[in-house]
Amino acid sequence: MLNNYTLPLSFLLASMTTLASAQSAKPGMENRRDAAHTQRGNAPINDECDNAIPLTVGATCNMIAGNSDGATESLPASENCGLYTSPDAFDVWYSFVATSDFSRVDVLGNGDYDVVVEVFTGACGDPTPLGCSDLNFPDPGTGVLDLTESITVPTSTGSTYYVRVYYYSSPVPENLTFTICVTDGVAPPANDDCANATPQGLSVGASIEFTGNNEGATLDTDFGVVAVWHAFTLTECADVTLNYCMDGSEFLEFADVIAMDCEGFADPIIGSSGACTVTFAQLAAGTYVVLVPGAAPQAPAGDYTIGVIATECDAYCAASSEGCDEYATNVQFGTINNDSDCGPTYQDFTDMTTSVDRGTDVSIMVTNNPDAFYDGDQCAVWIDWNQNGDFEDEGEMTELTTADEAATFAGMVSVPGTAELGSTRMRVRLMYTGDLLPCGIATYGDVEDYTVVVLEGTAVNERNAADWSIFPNPTNGDISIQGSQLEGRGSVSIVDMTGRTVHASNVNFTNGERTTLQLAGVLAAGTYNVVITTEAGRSVRPVVVR
Repeated sequence: MLNNYTLPLSFLLASMTTLASAQSAKPGMENRRDAAHTQRGNAPINDECDNAIPLTVGATCNMIAGNSDGATESLPASENCGLYTSPDAFDVWYSFVATSDFSRVDVLGNGDYDVVVEVFTGACGDPTPLGCSDLNFPDPGTGVLDLTESITVPTSTGSTYYVRVYYYSSPVPENLTFTICVTDGVAPPANDDCANATPQGLSVGASIEFTGNNEGATLDTDFGVVAVWHAFTLTECADVTLNYCMDGSEFLEFADVIAMDCEGFADPIIGSSGACTVTFAQLAAGTYVVLVPGAAPQAPAGDYTIGVIATECDAYCAASSEGCDEYATNVQFGTINNDSDCGPTYQDFTDMTTSVDRGTDVSIMVTNNPDAFYDGDQCAVWIDWNQNGDFEDEGEMTELTTADEAATFAGMVSVPGTAELGSTRMRVRLMYTGDLLPCGIATYGDVEDYTVVVLEGTAVNERNAADWSIFPNPTNGDISIQGSQLEGRGSVSIVDMTGRTVHASNVNFTNGERTTLQLAGVLAAGTYNVVITTEAGRSVRPVVVR
């Protein structure tokens, strides 16, 4: 049974998004050589590989005491040792003669000592690394240090192997004592490697089970995690739920990520987590790889069973992305004003509703992730005006534009006079470069669905928004209006996103000339609708005040 799994989910997620950051510092630690590091005593007897202290391989772990005080660096720190690379490696050495096809080394540090353990084959003069483990570090929230590092490596009975133990050198631990043991290991599971995950077919309305044993799972240096792997294949769109609370194999914490292939875990698909479940909505047909936490000090080894259930997607096509980067942090349309994070790359907000009138134009504003937006990002909105279950009909797509290099996107959605009355689906997609489509999987971005209620209304003659423009947009509050068809007396109203008019004035428009409203210091930061009314009709455009 696998239980009491306490490896933080944040660690798993961090490990899968730091494939290119092997040189990064550990949380709360400076990645620098400590200039004050000096030997506090004589070098230990096993400071060099040639003087390695022999260890006896046992059927069970029999810890012996060790001490790195005064150690010097024999070899540079490993660059393939989990998530982080120490700037130095003040090491001590051990050796053992293998008694089985696999050997496991456990090293237990102390409250100060963040141990790193590496195993070598060959001679001391030219050792070949077999593997390294440095998965543990102080929890950023509690400061508690996970103490034990474990590594299982393939070995040949009767051959000698070398183990070095060193510490992450900044800051230098006050207490450099540890304990170490070597035991006969077990063969890794067949699915220890992501590439060896055998896909199981998963049909809508059916379920499958992932079963196995994570004992002997090894560190996957590509991802920086100890894990085993499973996969499932869909032939049609499905909502898929992973149930970790099966009898006899309950998990307390688990990875809420999947990917369409092993490389995809660099930017995984994130699900919605419940107490014991993770749900991935609107997965398109294809094969998906599932990470299952493997045996580690934080995750006892044992048998496990995970239930996998597929249910039918709703009538609309599946849409998502392989991972978040740019994504919609806020959508404003009618009375909808929704802040969101990119957890799942598809999110169902159809419980949020706004009403629109036939024959009117309605402004929409989408705010991009302020921490990651790029020239080339794009955004569109689709509304199923004829309520036939797709977004493919003419007039159902409105591509939004940006005036601030993709920080925000805005546009006017035209409600057809022939739109079917009643509730229908609105889809917003923000993504990086590529075909801007309402369905399918993009590389980056997110998709959000909402509900729009079409009313008969009392339509007014809406002027085409392209006939006039606002600049600058975003603005400090001063708003200039210019248009080729603005002529004669009219009014300008500034309306906030709650529908409250915060400014109104009468103006005389001159065709092609600029009309400026000096509202800097009057308008608070936010998004507003600028409403122009003349004898020719009424028109609305959004503006952002910063």
